[in-house]
Formats: sequence, C-alpha cells, structure tokens
Amino acid sequence: KMPSVCNNCWKQEKVNIPSLRQRGIIDFSKDYCTTDIFKSPKIKNLDIKLGISCNLKCRICNRQNSSLWYTEDRKYETVQNIRELDYTIDIKNDFWAEKIKTFNDLNYITFKGGEPLLDTKHLKILQSLIDDKRTNIKIHYNTNGTIFPDTHLKFLSMFDNVQFSLSIDNLYKKFEYERHGVDWDIVKNNLEKFSKLDRSKFTIDFHTTTSVFNVLDLTTIYEYAENLGFNIEYSHVYSPQYFSLDNIPITKRQKVIDYLKSSPYKKIRDIVNVFTNHYKDLNTEFWDRVKEIDSRRNQNFTSTYPKIAEIMYVN
Repeated sequence: KMPSVCNNCWKQEKVNIPSLRQRGIIDFSKDYCTTDIFKSPKIKNLDIKLGISCNLKCRICNRQNSSLWYTEDRKYETVQNIRELDYTIDIKNDFWAEKIKTFNDLNYITFKGGEPLLDTKHLKILQSLIDDKRTNIKIHYNTNGTIFPDTHLKFLSMFDNVQFSLSIDNLYKKFEYERHGVDWDIVKNNLEKFSKLDRSKFTIDFHTTTSVFNVLDLTTIYEYAENLGFNIEYSHVYSPQYFSLDNIPITKRQKVIDYLKSSPYKKIRDIVNVFTNHYKDLNTEFWDRVKEIDSRRNQNFTSTYPKIAEIMYVN
C-alpha cells in the first residue's frame, strides 16, 4: 500500500534516491517485519533536533529552521516569538544525556538543526555514551559544511561509526547565493579537511537538494564530490513549491531534461523521472520571492544563473 502521507518517499524511490523508508529498512533490518514490536517497544533510533541556531539563510529554508533567517525576517515583517519556533531553548543542557541512559537498545542517533555543529550542549550526550561504553552507537549529522568540528571530533573519534551528510547544493558564487551567510572559500577548506578524516570510522557524503537554482549544475557538483572521495545523495525541494522542479515551465522544460539526460552519471539522469506533466504554475510567486530576497541581500538571480533565469522567464 502507498498512503499519500508517504508521497515524498515514493517520489524519491521513483528516481532511485534512497528514501527514509528504505534507509530505515536497511538500518533496522533485524527488527523489520517483527510481530512483537508493540509488546515491548524499544527506542532504537533518535532524531534529535538541536534547535534552529544556524549561520546560513538558505534560499530553500525559512525562519522555522534557521535563526539567521529569523533575524533577517524581523527587519522586514512581524514575526512570532522565537520560542514558538524553537522548542529547544528551554530544554536543560543535560536533558537528552540523562534520557538516553534509559534507552538500552539505542543504536543510531541523528543530530539536526539549524546547524548542529554550532551546538556544544549535545557534547554531554556524546560524553555520557562514552562514559557508558556505548561507542558502538552510530552518530549521524546533517550539517552545512561551514564548520569543521574540531571540538566535536575529540568526542566523535571515540565512536566506531560517525556519518556527516554535508548539505552542499552548489559551488563557488552559487553556493554563496543559495546558502547565504558564508564565503565559499571557508566551505572549500572545510570540505578538504573532511576528506582527510579516517574513512574507516567517518563516512562523509554530499546531500544535495535539487531545485530550480541548481538543476543545471548537478554534474559539476557530482564531480566535485567525487574528486573529494565523497558519495552523493539527492533529495528534492517540495516546499516552497515555487522552487521545485515541477515549477519549471513545461514549454521550456525540455532544455533541463536534455541537460540531465546528457550527464555521464546515472543518478543525475534518473532525476528526469521527477518531472511530471503537472506544472505548479507558480512563476509569479517564484519571481516575486527571488526579487524580494535579492533586494534584501543585494544579490541578483538573473546574473548569477543566466541559463535557468531564461528558462524561468515566461512572457
């Protein structure tokens, strides 16, 4: 059965992108299809959101997930109290460190933000696991690549398996446009440092989210990751819908499809299957939002992305 609430997973699987559903089956294969799981529930996997503190204002993000976005929005509009967006503000520093001690079957933790490597409070969690000799638990970070975690590595090096998924959606000036807040050279230097980590213990990959912004740059990004020795996985923007691939006008969509089909990499060619005959028809919303944020940040979409700008321009 394919319930509609799982549509994002079905869309990813259609284009051969491992979905959360599939990754769960792999990571928890011993528990998959058991019949007694509800008789004695056991916490095996934790997704811990460390708050919305972030040092970037990514175009496909929002103030609900980035404190820098929140700060910028406050200058231009009325926004809610930060506590309505970030429930972690009032959580005690040792809350999770104490709670995890009761999860005897835990074998996987994902830290998310905001930007999780800005947070040092969760080092208490890592220290607690080290003290309890539970370093076989897999540790996973979704991180934006702007911070090389020297402080965290003192703890993480004690664990058997640590995974960094680096949210790299573009390179050079286009990275600075899409993930505003840091110079590309800083990220470039950090990526080189990540590439030198012990690969028997640290797994590093690019996690690239495809959107109108980067759809014509995917081969270049793929080759950059490959040169660093990183795997690359994809996801797709579904919200806001005006940045999704389905908002590329059908009359000009073939140019994008031809580019994707011409890639030497199957993962990129498969992205063609994301397209449907449905057009979101949100071109006005797309340009209004792009121009609004360009004005705030003194940026220019058309000069930064001349090819996709021409495709997105509808007479």
